[in-house]
Amino acid sequence: EMTEMERRNVKKSMEGNASGKGIVTLCGGCSEELQDAGIDAQHIIPFLHANIDRLPRTSEPLKVALQPGCSAMPFKKQMAEVVEAMGYENINNQMGCCGKNTDVAGPLMAERMEECAKADVVVVGCPMCLVKYDALPEGKPVVHISELVAMASGDKRSLGYHTVPIP
Repeated sequence: EMTEMERRNVKKSMEGNASGKGIVTLCGGCSEELQDAGIDAQHIIPFLHANIDRLPRTSEPLKVALQPGCSAMPFKKQMAEVVEAMGYENINNQMGCCGKNTDVAGPLMAERMEECAKADVVVVGCPMCLVKYDALPEGKPVVHISELVAMASGDKRSLGYHTVPIP
């Protein structure tokens, strides 16, 4: 197990590798962890929102369900604005927790699937949520918001790594 000093050194080396630029994370928990260590880091949702006028527009409008994930829930309004700015249709579903690796994950994922039923694809802001949704063979296709930006720009290379095929 890593000591707190070792963890801090790893975080500081990440900051050094950024060469004075801010760090953008795919995970809300990671950005919080880095910020708590005094490192300039932000989650990708506020980063995308700050650059909303530079986002690509999709040529394949899809109905999307938004599930930011627990640690990115404060960014749900920004996430909706980013997705809509790219030309995707937000179905305005209820948002909640995937359950992570706990005993309640099964029932929580059943709730999420019901809430996302009208969508073509679920868009998440959390890598753990991506794993949980993509592990459901009969579930909805899922992409991380970073992949949705890539899809809107015509880059679909990452989609081949998903268990549930993306439309």
